Amino acid sequence: MTLEEIIEGCRRGEAEARRELYVRYGSSMYGVLKRYVCDAATAEDLLHDGFVTLYTRMSDYRGEGPFEGWCRRIFVNTAMSHLRRRSPLKDAEDVETPRLHGSVPPTAIDRLSLEELKACVDTLPDGYRTVFNLHAVEEYGYDEIARMLGISEATARSQYLRARQRLGEVIVRRLRHDRETEGHGTTIGSDRFPVPHRGRKKGNE
Repeated sequence: MTLEEIIEGCRRGEAEARRELYVRYGSSMYGVLKRYVCDAATAEDLLHDGFVTLYTRMSDYRGEGPFEGWCRRIFVNTAMSHLRRRSPLKDAEDVETPRLHGSVPPTAIDRLSLEELKACVDTLPDGYRTVFNLHAVEEYGYDEIARMLGISEATARSQYLRARQRLGEVIVRRLRHDRETEGHGTTIGSDRFPVPHRGRKKGNE
């Protein structure tokens, strides 16, 4: 089935189209959820919830922009609904924006493959990991993150910068460990993690 046939079939409630949609996007959407929920069983439950939402909202897709991106936003929102109930940032405060320590190499992220960096990101506390993924990976602005998580923009900004700082420290420790155990440094993967080096959206700083 073509993507257009799948979309139209889902809009008509056809079981075959829904199965095809799951086969086509189930794995990638599970990967999106795992960025925010480390527990596999919980991620699988959210995958089910996300597809139920996707099926019921198929008529909302107007063909504006990539379909996969539209799906991705639904699954991110599914994860955020789960995290809001758990309140991973309930103890976060609007504090002064932290300064990044100069001891963290700014190019450290570029030395790791996708899987290596994901493993480092997964070690972050829930709140840090959530905000980091939303901003650095999904490219949401601080104002959008604040609305999604029910926090202030200042908290979103400070949590992201603290997450970057903590991640840098984790990466430095990993690279140091690799150098000590392998004797020749970490093998640099060809698959780069898509952390955008971009200016922040106007109005979000």
